[in-house]
Amino acid sequence: MTPGLHEEELLGKVLDSQLLRRLWPYLRPHWRLVGAATALIPLRALLEMIPASLFGSALNHLVGIDEFPGLQSLRFLAQAPAGISEIPWLALVFVAVAAVGAGVDFARSIAMAVTGQRAMLHVRGALFDHVQRLPLRFFDRYPVGRLVTRLGNDVENLSEMFSAGLIALTLGATLGAAAAFLGGRTEALIMRIIDLQLSFPAILLALVLAAILG
Repeated sequence: MTPGLHEEELLGKVLDSQLLRRLWPYLRPHWRLVGAATALIPLRALLEMIPASLFGSALNHLVGIDEFPGLQSLRFLAQAPAGISEIPWLALVFVAVAAVGAGVDFARSIAMAVTGQRAMLHVRGALFDHVQRLPLRFFDRYPVGRLVTRLGNDVENLSEMFSAGLIALTLGATLGAAAAFLGGRTEALIMRIIDLQLSFPAILLALVLAAILG
């Protein structure tokens, strides 16, 4: 087995923490964007919990129960001002929270996408500089197609990881930690939100099929 192929097999055994440490020098110049995207994650997690609480508060109001589900520190959102009934106020707050959440998602996505593209620009430059300094006998031993894949597709996968994977991982870890430490109604609320996100595509597909099939 050639040394290049052997090294490729070992690459899959490297711990993710080691890979992140190797990639950090390319991210360090853009630490402000990374910090901004990371700082928006707790805010996005909080915004994801509010709609379910508003919906539950509306249902409780309709059945005559004066109770706000979820974090009680957010109860003020369900308190309608004088002259406005509760249901229209909850609908207005729901739309406002959705708009703010969309803005936070957009800002977070832009920050990570810019970070990923800038970091990958430096990674590609470093890789091509390294390849150009290799002796010609290296290209006789190492398959050219595999080398092109390393320089092209694998770097693009790294870019996608920065723009989407790390944010999704961090957001999931934040919600999981909140559910574990807060427990009780907060845990139930987070689980309901996740259940809704996972089940909505299937429910929508079932409705479409039911409408088509009659």
